[in-house]
Amino acid sequence: QISLEGWWGSATPENPRLAYERFLDAVRLAVELAYTRDGDAVGLYAAQADGEIRKAVSFMVDFLRAATRRDKLMPRWWNPQHDIAMFRLAFDEK
Repeated sequence: QISLEGWWGSATPENPRLAYERFLDAVRLAVELAYTRDGDAVGLYAAQADGEIRKAVSFMVDFLRAATRRDKLMPRWWNPQHDIAMFRLAFDEK
């Protein structure tokens, strides 16, 4: 069995930004893979195609749900407050 313990780097509950960034990178990779392998415009690609950001949000919600259902995939300290903070980081207008 593959251990993902170190994949989250130095992220901790008190300093989770690296975990958020790595998760968001995984989402971006999944979007790119769906497009290049299958020709499917999902996530931000779908949102850019028709101007509806909700498609990007929906893809990310589904991706996060799938990840949190997998045993030992997310950091042990991950909770719904981290979901909210990560979404804020992902969709920050800055």
